Amino acid sequence: MDKRLFLTWLKINLTLFGCSFAVGLLLAILFPDVMLGFVRDWGARSISISSVLLGEAATQQVLFFKIFAWNGLVSSIFFMTSLVLLAPLISVITGLFYSLGFVSSFSRSIFPVWHSAALIAIETMFIILTITFSSVLGSEIFSVKPKRKDIIHYWKYNWKRLIPEIKRSPKDVFIKNKKELIFFIAVITILILFGAWFETMI
Repeated sequence: MDKRLFLTWLKINLTLFGCSFAVGLLLAILFPDVMLGFVRDWGARSISISSVLLGEAATQQVLFFKIFAWNGLVSSIFFMTSLVLLAPLISVITGLFYSLGFVSSFSRSIFPVWHSAALIAIETMFIILTITFSSVLGSEIFSVKPKRKDIIHYWKYNWKRLIPEIKRSPKDVFIKNKKELIFFIAVITILILFGAWFETMI
């Protein structure tokens, strides 16, 4: 895997996430009722969806598995989405969501603020790594450089397509990056496991 390509995508995703996070904080300060109401709404719906998919958490062990499975599912969805080079949009959306979630932690007395900050940092790590690694593979599959002009041209050309025009066999790309893919899966799994343990035990 091209390290420069990985670092370029990482820079793009971190920059967009950081800018979106800052904008989210500003919106939460200016319009607290509207923005935090949105977070509570989204949180309630995600809990409802995860309960339907994974069942109720009757014990601490079940809660651990439920959190691990849910974050694994989200990471898988983000990975597949980012393969078609939508990581910049995911970076913006997650940055906005986590900033509002962080602000909402100030109004809750169940957990200390540092708990939310640490959890956001852990989840951000596996999300950013997931979408960055996937974007590198997508760049090779669709022959798109991680440059603003190239990405916008790619979106403009493919936004109506269910599957963008493939320039290189995905199978060949995955085989070429097999070692990196195995290492990536191991790292992401460890981060998701740690995040589930942290959210369950702390």
